[in-house]
Amino acid sequence: MAFIQRHQHLGSSTFHELQVKYLKKLLSSIPDNCDHIHFVGDRYVSPAESLKGEEREKRMKTCPSKMKEYKPHDTLAIPEWKGFVHNPLNKASLLNYMGEAWAAQYKSLPAGCTLILGGIFCDPGHTVLLSADCQVKLPELSCEKHEEADTRMFAHIAYSVQHLHHKRAVVVATDTDVIMMCIYYITHMDGLQELWVKNMDIYLPAHAIADTLAVKYDVEAADLSSMLLSTYILTGCDTVSYLYRRGKKRAYKTAVDHLEYLLPLCRYGDPGESLDVKEDVVTVARQYMVSLYERSDFSGNLDALRAHLFGNIKGDMRCLPPTEDAFQLHLRRALHQLAVCKQAHMSQPTYPVATDFGRELVSGKLVTTMMLKEAKPAEFKRTKYCHCKKSICARGCSCARANVKCVIACLCTGDPNKCSRIELTLEDSDSE
Repeated sequence: MAFIQRHQHLGSSTFHELQVKYLKKLLSSIPDNCDHIHFVGDRYVSPAESLKGEEREKRMKTCPSKMKEYKPHDTLAIPEWKGFVHNPLNKASLLNYMGEAWAAQYKSLPAGCTLILGGIFCDPGHTVLLSADCQVKLPELSCEKHEEADTRMFAHIAYSVQHLHHKRAVVVATDTDVIMMCIYYITHMDGLQELWVKNMDIYLPAHAIADTLAVKYDVEAADLSSMLLSTYILTGCDTVSYLYRRGKKRAYKTAVDHLEYLLPLCRYGDPGESLDVKEDVVTVARQYMVSLYERSDFSGNLDALRAHLFGNIKGDMRCLPPTEDAFQLHLRRALHQLAVCKQAHMSQPTYPVATDFGRELVSGKLVTTMMLKEAKPAEFKRTKYCHCKKSICARGCSCARANVKCVIACLCTGDPNKCSRIELTLEDSDSE
């Protein structure tokens, strides 16, 4: 879909004209000395299975056009493009139409060029190899469980390395998630010597990036790339929410500064290892999360850190770290995605159950469970934050007028030794 979104309708009047132009554009953009092209697509699975269902639903709501469903065929005129591509059903139908049209004209492919299509047909397991003299099904690349092209492309690379003995591959992508996975897989895929990422007109050498960073930080390239992938996902990716105002630069710097204790997190999801979430993984992930807020003295308790920052920083509430409850759910979603990424090279991966990893089914849709507990106690729903000094809180205090307790955000910090309101309440309790 990145290819389609970039080139859009290319001025075509019918879908037949569009698929012809797409194929021509694809063949004309391949690098020199390239003899195999893999064109892979996203699967638009049911909302009960999709990890990106919520995101796609949000995108659909931003489209002002009426999203009518179309079934592309040769003579059908191209409809209003923005409304057409905002409907996931139209995307799936367009991909299937393109795949069938290209398969039907395989004899017109240039000599010496092989085109492999996967993840674009109505049959999720249908993958086909096309060349000027043959059309062959590839059951080895069925990849029915891969929802996204982002992961499926690595199964195709692994197939090319293992069965076709290719040593160099170029991934065409603008998505940072894919770039991070390229850096990971160049250090974890035996036989692959060079992996390039073509981002617009720039070629990024993932192999050189991984080697250079490993030398810079004096660590094994495989450990470093695992650390980059795991912390990148933990701090936000396509299927995991981002931490507010804790960007990727800070995430990267914090990760390389603490690589030695991040290894349990980095190794989670490795092929052949248990997908159970062990306590050492939770501990190092929490410690890393606390380090993002530059407060290592709260490494054992995110709730305490949140309360401390709440009481000492009067700013945007979104800048607070997550509660321990929300963090546990966030971590599980991140670990689920990490397991998905680390099995991307497999045609038949075994994923953890999404509903055991921070998601739930609501009305037949897989949705994110943000928290199981309230972000603050129910008794503080109407909390005011007063600026009273010691012994003045009993009268004229904004908290007293609202008939609510003083809390940590007040100047008195809700401390009985500072707040006369709390002192009086305690005295009344003792007298009773």
